[in-house]
Amino acid sequence: MSTSYRQPKRTVTVRILTDAGWLTGAISTPPKRTLADSLTQAPTMLSLVDVWLPGQDFNLPYFAVRSQSVHLILMEQSEGLQEISRTFVRATPQEVVVLVGNSIVSGVAMVPQNLRVSDYFTRQRGFVSLTTATLRAREPGGRQAVVRKCPEILVNAERMVGVAESDV
Repeated sequence: MSTSYRQPKRTVTVRILTDAGWLTGAISTPPKRTLADSLTQAPTMLSLVDVWLPGQDFNLPYFAVRSQSVHLILMEQSEGLQEISRTFVRATPQEVVVLVGNSIVSGVAMVPQNLRVSDYFTRQRGFVSLTTATLRAREPGGRQAVVRKCPEILVNAERMVGVAESDV
C-alpha cells in the first residue's frame, strides 16, 4: 500500500487589497516559510480559502486571485520576518514609506547593509514585508482615508509606485 506524503501547512488569515477592492480569506503556506517567500514563488494565481469578496454578504470556500492584481496584503499577526532576515542576510531595519495604488504604507523593511532603500525595492520581485506598519488607504470611490495599524503588511513590489526612507 502506498502512502502519499502531504507537507504540513499553516493557515494565515489575510485581507488583500486588489484592483477590485478588499478580499478577506486565508492562505496556506509551509510552516517554516514566510508568507512573503511563499507568495513570491507562487504561480500567477494565489489560492485563498474561506473568502469574502468586496461588497458581498456571502463567502466562498475557494477563490483564486491573480497575483498581479494584488496591491498589498494585511496580516493580523507578524511572522517575525526581521529575525529570519537577519539570519540569512546581513540586513538592518529601515523605516520606509511606500506608495502603492491609492495607498500609502509606512513601516520597517529589512534592507541589506550597504544598499539604498530604492535599490533594494527595485531588485524585489513579488512581495516585500513591512513590519510595525501603518496603512493609509482610500476606499474605492471614497474620499475618506482608512488608517490601520498592522504588525505586518506585504507590499507587491511590482505594483509599487515609489518608495522613500522615512522617520514617520
